[in-house]
Amino acid sequence: MRIIGHNLVSDLSYFARNGFPIPSAQFFDTEVGFQWLFPDESDFGLEALVLGTTDMPTWRDTLGKLDFDDFEAMSDERLARRCGGDAEAAYRLLPIAEAGLKQARLTKIWNLAMSVLPILAEIGGRGMAVDMKALNRRASGDAGLGVWLAKEKTALQDVLGIENVNSDIQVAGSLFGPKFRAVPLEQTLRGWSVKKRCLFWARYHARMRKQRPLESLLTRLLTYNERDKLYSTYYRPWLESNGRVHSLYSLGKAATGRLASSKTNLMNVPDIARELIVPSPGYDMICQADFKSFELAGAAHVSRDPVMIDWITRGVDMHSIMASKVMGLPEPKTEAEFVDFKKKYKQQRDTGKMTMFASLYLVSAESLSWQIFEMSDGTLYLPEDEVQKYIDTLFTTFPTYDRYVDTLWADLHAGKWIQSDFGRRWQFEPNGAGLRRATNYPVQSACSDLTILALYLIYHELKRRKMKSRLISEVHDSVGFETTHQELKALCQLVKEICEEVLPRKAQEMFGFTLRVPLRIDLQAGPTWGSLEEVHA
Repeated sequence: MRIIGHNLVSDLSYFARNGFPIPSAQFFDTEVGFQWLFPDESDFGLEALVLGTTDMPTWRDTLGKLDFDDFEAMSDERLARRCGGDAEAAYRLLPIAEAGLKQARLTKIWNLAMSVLPILAEIGGRGMAVDMKALNRRASGDAGLGVWLAKEKTALQDVLGIENVNSDIQVAGSLFGPKFRAVPLEQTLRGWSVKKRCLFWARYHARMRKQRPLESLLTRLLTYNERDKLYSTYYRPWLESNGRVHSLYSLGKAATGRLASSKTNLMNVPDIARELIVPSPGYDMICQADFKSFELAGAAHVSRDPVMIDWITRGVDMHSIMASKVMGLPEPKTEAEFVDFKKKYKQQRDTGKMTMFASLYLVSAESLSWQIFEMSDGTLYLPEDEVQKYIDTLFTTFPTYDRYVDTLWADLHAGKWIQSDFGRRWQFEPNGAGLRRATNYPVQSACSDLTILALYLIYHELKRRKMKSRLISEVHDSVGFETTHQELKALCQLVKEICEEVLPRKAQEMFGFTLRVPLRIDLQAGPTWGSLEEVHA
């Protein structure tokens, strides 16, 4: 059986969420197909695509403008015509999308993506359990976050002399006006910006000037903004839920193929909110598998840099080594020295880590300087010339990667396609922005597709072995499960075997390339998503 639809993952997630089985079929999602073919476009709505590619009359032509709120009041005949129109539209788009994918030589990776689509729908539709008692304690009642936010809002408004602390214009007018004279950073069309980095900058200068009351005020503002976002984005919606967090995964929003999620965006859930995600009834542990140094392994693979390949193969902590090189710290050699380095030089290692990733993707010294500043919560500002020395050190350390970037630059100017090992390809403009995207593309794309393939293999192996453990999340380079104490060891062994041994073989069998570096995963488990500790398979 073949099922064709537009935004199928949403429909299938609805099935899973409401207890209906997802049918066993071959799926084709026309929305994802057009997203893959035209990643720089923005409107992939069914009506827009029908208007642009077929001679089919639209719903607006036949039924008038329709909103989702109209559906309940709609007659059966009118509703049937609308649903029938949706189905016909997807069917008419099918041959166009199929031909485009075939021409772009994306058939193999497309088939894998469509095989994973119902799995993602099942995971998102099932959702993850929320500890509602703990959530209510944190969010509600006299000691809850909601009450704290209300009190702090009033207090901050009094100190700032404004009516609404959630108004950026009012906050900026007070902070950067004659009353406080904080140091501004960026200006928008409506005045000075008060986004996080700008408040960090103002606080940094207040600290340098020993303006303690202003520094304290800015810290309070930053804390209020962070907690307000936590409450509005996670606590309040979760309080209104049925005790489960659902996410809607997308296979087509990123040109690289990287998964995105919405409704609840699992990619950005902070640790404090993750602590509220608990195993479902019948389960007692959450387990997570993370690919170790995944994008660095991808960069080593595509560039063939021998130094990078050696570090990945030996399994050393590349970020600690890089931190020691760029900051003149003692370079760790033994396992004990690496452990000690991580504890003693945490901020320096974090800076080395950010330098590594940013430099590999050709981030400018200016941009990296601000990234480090934000990463340190506004406590560490490195001038551009100093950051540039870090970047230069990295490319000196990995000369083959440097030459690889030069090759990409030449390819862009020659009008060549940049292609991943899984067959995804794209053309980028021969300029700085294009080069940065081209450098990122084959690495992030391959890592994303490897994760998707791992998800597919793990899901079916769990089914084959009739294990109780089940998938509950996919977040960038990690896969999450809920399991039991009894199955934890078996689950970890299965996941480790698939990710480190089976996955490279399957990638070679299905897509015809050999990984030049080993894949390694870190395994963690715990009673909540936010309290995971390392486990060994």
